[in-house]
Amino acid sequence: QEQKQAYEGELSTTGDTDWGGICGDIHFAALMIGEIAKPEDFEYFTASYAMGDSQHVYMFAIDKESGQAVVVNYDSVQVVDNPDGIESMTVKNDDQKGSFNNIGTNIRIFANSNGNAEHVSTIKSALGAFIYQASVDPHNQIGTPLYNNFNTQGVEFSKTNTITKGKIVEEYDEDGNLITSEDSKTYTITNGVKLLHGTKHNGNIDNTDIFTLVYYRKKSSNTNGFGSVQDPNKLGSESTLSLSGTNASMGNMYTNEDVYVMQVNYNQALYKTILRTDRVDIQANGKMNVNLDYYNMESNDYYGNTYRAHSGDGNLETSVGIDTKFRLTERDFITSNVSFDHVIGLKEQRRIFDFKHMPNNVRMTPNVLRTGIGYQRNLGNNKSIGVNGNFLGTQVGGIYNVSTSFQNGKQFVLINYQNDANGINRSISSNLLPTAGQEVSVTYGARNANILGSKVDYGANVTFLPDTKNFFVGGSLKVNIGGNTKNKSKKKIKITP
Repeated sequence: QEQKQAYEGELSTTGDTDWGGICGDIHFAALMIGEIAKPEDFEYFTASYAMGDSQHVYMFAIDKESGQAVVVNYDSVQVVDNPDGIESMTVKNDDQKGSFNNIGTNIRIFANSNGNAEHVSTIKSALGAFIYQASVDPHNQIGTPLYNNFNTQGVEFSKTNTITKGKIVEEYDEDGNLITSEDSKTYTITNGVKLLHGTKHNGNIDNTDIFTLVYYRKKSSNTNGFGSVQDPNKLGSESTLSLSGTNASMGNMYTNEDVYVMQVNYNQALYKTILRTDRVDIQANGKMNVNLDYYNMESNDYYGNTYRAHSGDGNLETSVGIDTKFRLTERDFITSNVSFDHVIGLKEQRRIFDFKHMPNNVRMTPNVLRTGIGYQRNLGNNKSIGVNGNFLGTQVGGIYNVSTSFQNGKQFVLINYQNDANGINRSISSNLLPTAGQEVSVTYGARNANILGSKVDYGANVTFLPDTKNFFVGGSLKVNIGGNTKNKSKKKIKITP
């Protein structure tokens, strides 16, 4: 409580509890007061998120010694003893239903840079991470890490069609001879529907309960479906367009009112082989993700009147990376990867509504650095083992994980351990990433299993959090109900001399 009293003292230095300006002005002023008064004790940030009918900005500080967080929202001061990611440091208001509670999919972090509230990171909320995980294939996901500590159950149905398009080109050479050539392009289109339910537990906040229904359409060309190019002489691509509807009882709301979210998400990934030999395969990739959100919830105004509140949000993320695979022997392989992710943000948050400065005020903020290395050994008879280590760093925290896997035909077992790590460019005392803390998980599943004439993916996982002694159990089932192979008529192109 000493930190809380200290902050209440700092907030009262103006001698007036009715501060002027909008939320971003007021809380950035509180940040600057803190940096002047106690620069050696705390690290200071502002954060923004979507609430009932607008965006809101508040301030939080992290004790450099204990990691304890202090959340400041106007004249409200809350102390978080054991922060567990950014969600535990959002505003928790139980005085008025829906007045300052976060309902958004993105939480944006800002820090003081020469007097400007400069964007340093965007972190997906529990709601945003759950929808994103349901909308985009794991190998194409970018941005901050997702929440693994959900009790998740899901079922999915999909249908895949393979389409081949060809063309015949007729042209004449210099001597007037007719030369005919043919070219074809094959791609797959998958339409699918998912229904997922997830429950996230957090000791600092109430539980988050989410139901999501997703329709998606995925188009793949010259890839194996997991981001690896098939023909090294051609570009590989995967794109996914999804529409999701979500009902959530949000965990950072003491009143636990229902929130309804509609999201359109578009993900595009391009893959290009740089070098492929008998021993080396080097592949570059570029990825982009765009989402647009609409939120609807019940809220109360300043006078306690209940109404339906509407708001929205959006986000743009990009990524560039390199994947390599080295063959040591006929059975042994070394893999490595590195990628850099950026996210759209503002150079000065307080100019968010100053549209004449908007083009110059927008920046693509370096958001995530990923790197990893792995070893794989083929045992024969469609069996293999693997060991992998990965690091993910942001300006507001980092995570490392090590895993081991065993595959027997279409079945696999994966054991994973992860823990906190220091971030990059900025070392803070409390990790703001959503999966902060130790985590051990075991996953068992199968891909493309043939059950009753259908291709089926299934899996089950158990996650244990040693720091809080919590267990999470999840399961998934994906059924491909079949598809067609179509050969479209070849288009004839005639080039006359």
